[in-house]
Amino acid sequence: MIIYLINKLKIFLIGINILLAYNLYANNDTLVTFEGIEEKKLTTNGLKYKISAATKKINPTNIKKFLILNKEKIMSESIFYTNGALKTKNLEIDFKKAYFLEGNFIMNNAKGKYNKKEFTSEKAIYKYSTIEFQNLYISENGKNFKKLKYILKL
Repeated sequence: MIIYLINKLKIFLIGINILLAYNLYANNDTLVTFEGIEEKKLTTNGLKYKISAATKKINPTNIKKFLILNKEKIMSESIFYTNGALKTKNLEIDFKKAYFLEGNFIMNNAKGKYNKKEFTSEKAIYKYSTIEFQNLYISENGKNFKKLKYILKL
């Protein structure tokens, strides 16, 4: 009888722990912040890219809405980097805010250099073999150019 009661008490305590953990997870004020982030993507050919950022913020409450609402909006508010840089062999981009969406690295308020050509863009999407710019301003040989959308093969 005592063993039976102890087992029931264990099950009850496990249930309470699960309920408390879920309530903590579901709390709207939950925001995890990492500072001084440096992430690297390595392949068999060597370093593919390096991301460094002042902070990486994760808001798990927004991730639960991922399948219901706009994916890009949810990811940009759920797991994102702030005040950082993306670096590859020929490309260096500083950004204010960035996030991953479906394997692409999306950067807002991007500014950088590609093969010694300086540029600024409202949005840059890094896709490993290409990079897509929206509202791009580029300086080359003292001349300034503007493109609404531009895709660059890397």
